[in-house]
Amino acid sequence: MKNQMIGIAFIGDACKTPLKIEEGYLLSPNAERRRPNVFLGKAPGFTLLELLISITIVGVLLFILMSVLRLGYRSVEAGEKKIESLERFRASFNLIEAQIQSEIPLSFLENGERKYYFKGQSGLLEFSTNHSLWEGESGFVLVSYRVEEEGQGKWSLWAAEGKIGQSPLREVKLLGAFDKISFSYFYQDPTEESGQWLEEWTETAFRPKKIKLDLVVDGKELSILSPLKSQGGLTGLQTRPISRSSSGG
Repeated sequence: MKNQMIGIAFIGDACKTPLKIEEGYLLSPNAERRRPNVFLGKAPGFTLLELLISITIVGVLLFILMSVLRLGYRSVEAGEKKIESLERFRASFNLIEAQIQSEIPLSFLENGERKYYFKGQSGLLEFSTNHSLWEGESGFVLVSYRVEEEGQGKWSLWAAEGKIGQSPLREVKLLGAFDKISFSYFYQDPTEESGQWLEEWTETAFRPKKIKLDLVVDGKELSILSPLKSQGGLTGLQTRPISRSSSGG
């Protein structure tokens, strides 16, 4: 046998436990002989190339994950902005339609001549109405819609409003960042059955039957068509044109 017992030793007088002596090791009978671990071949572990490949794969996965999260965040943010823009457009549309349909043909004296308070151009619309943007139906107000250029080919629509004979005016931006904003007016001769749309209203004896607001945004064309319900005149009321010295509100 390879491991042979060389001898037996006793330690102490009281303890008669025999100890085995094998090849220079002093062992008790219950102890297991411990031998040094001997590994044949290569030691277990990762090479430098394997570590570099693992780190590269982890980095690529993290980059893809961060890109997906960033894209999702931008999509949510863009969706919220679009919803906010649509809500603002809907609210502005309702206000414009309510004011135009509530138009009242008030008149004012200018150089001894009575005229309706109505002015219609491609980038400007002024009229009298009994529906206020801020206070609802709270009496007669004079309102002015004007188109202004924001820069970089974008246009905005502003509304200024004031009560008759009072100043300053209150002003608010209704629409913005549109490619085109313009008004047009439906003219129909009393002797003709058909009519036409005009970019500027020059008649003083009567007002247009319909007003159209044309909008272009991101290549999409939108139109708001509002008829004027009142075609008569309130000659008993004398007013003056809306003041141009408006202040923001």
